[in-house]
Amino acid sequence: MFECFGAGQQITQHIFGGVTRRDNPAKASAMFGAFESLRLIQEIRYYLRVLVEHPLPRTLLEQVTALDATAESLAEASADTMASEPVESLRTQAGLLLGRASQHLRGRAPTPGTTPSRMGAHGDLAGADLHGATLDHGDLRGAVLIGADLRQATLHLTDLLGADLRHTRLHGADVRNALFVTQTQLNAAQGDAITTIPPHLRRPHHWEGD
Repeated sequence: MFECFGAGQQITQHIFGGVTRRDNPAKASAMFGAFESLRLIQEIRYYLRVLVEHPLPRTLLEQVTALDATAESLAEASADTMASEPVESLRTQAGLLLGRASQHLRGRAPTPGTTPSRMGAHGDLAGADLHGATLDHGDLRGAVLIGADLRQATLHLTDLLGADLRHTRLHGADVRNALFVTQTQLNAAQGDAITTIPPHLRRPHHWEGD
């Protein structure tokens, strides 16, 4: 799965003034480095914009807004700046903030000293039978759901940040309020006309025949 969140277009049209790596091969290395940094920045901004659509406490919302402003400034910076320490700092801050926001929205706090279970964050659920399961408010961040059966499952406020949904069966599932779902995740999954998805995303064309 891969999504550039508009980074490729911004790199060629704005950061490097319309010059591509084919036009100037000597700049290829700098372009690739800047692209990776900008893609990360844009991905973080996507998740932050998802958050502001949900009810958050004022303090948490202010932190989200402030971090988005920082990310926006970095996205408009030079290629050298984007490839340096500020981007790593942004990644760290975003990871912590997205985690706190997710916990608040899901209404569940992590248990100190525990490791992720099979049903939790980063769990291995490849091929799992979750047909009709209620997964509301769950933490499936980074979980492997390759080929899992989630038909008719509900995922209200379920954290799916970075979850691997390749060939996941979402026929009739309700993922409209799942947290941090991307277009690439939906494109990699299977679904149908009655799968409910977040309003800002598109129903994949190949779902029509599933």
